[in-house]
Amino acid sequence: MNSDAAAFLPAASAATVPTAMGGGEKAKKEAPTGSQICVRNLSKDAKEEDLRKEFEGFGKITDVSLKTLKNGQGKGYGFITFEKQEEAQKAIEGMHEKPQPEGKPLLVTMATRQPGEGKGKGKDGGEKGKGKGGKGKAKGQQNAAAYQYPYGYYPYSQEQVQNAWAMHLQYYQQALQAQAYYSGFTGGVIPSEAAISAAASSKKESAAAAAVAPASDKEYRGQVKSISNKNGYGFITCSETKAAYGRDVFVDAALLPDIEVKSKVTFTVELSEKGHPRASKVTKIADAED
Repeated sequence: MNSDAAAFLPAASAATVPTAMGGGEKAKKEAPTGSQICVRNLSKDAKEEDLRKEFEGFGKITDVSLKTLKNGQGKGYGFITFEKQEEAQKAIEGMHEKPQPEGKPLLVTMATRQPGEGKGKGKDGGEKGKGKGGKGKAKGQQNAAAYQYPYGYYPYSQEQVQNAWAMHLQYYQQALQAQAYYSGFTGGVIPSEAAISAAASSKKESAAAAAVAPASDKEYRGQVKSISNKNGYGFITCSETKAAYGRDVFVDAALLPDIEVKSKVTFTVELSEKGHPRASKVTKIADAED
């Protein structure tokens, strides 16, 4: 591509998604035939004759159509129809992601809607339409997938795909590192998910085992902190057990038949499977204070 011919191609603000809905007809212009491509990131001042000149080296062009606003300014994309599909494919391979003097590179793909596949009006149930009385609007047959990426063409370069996978792997490793840290692993080697999971379980079991069970006949003094009749349990607050286990003592509501919140009690403690304290016997020693 020479610099003079490419001058009309600075990037526009149009969307840069490679796939595009193509086709369409200009007013008072015969429908093109052949294989159609979509060209994006065009200058808003691009001309059809310039676009034709830039792509004519890939094959015989039967139609060029730039999409414009009501004021005549370009939308930043257009369509080129080649006589043969092989020519359209060569244009894609030669011009897709082609650098431009300014802005983003060109994005060139097969148009999703090919000539002869657009919407049309039909009569008498003909091939181009459906409707009562043989009249109405209808969509023609559309095989968009067959034209979107022919011959195994993919709209993203190998470098883009590799970068995306590299970023995905980086995020995955960062997540493993965070999980490993909170599971007790140190060092530069990132363990497997299974190892992290096993370490986390082991850490919990070790914490439960580290909690020393009190003597079954040892009594503590505390105060009923809360009772939930709906849930069937409550909690007793006690400075001694709080220092030993770091939490209030769980108590089954069945052990508190005539005991109210803020009542002072004595109680014995046993440990749950997780090493948490729970009251095994509760006796009221003073009513709740107002």
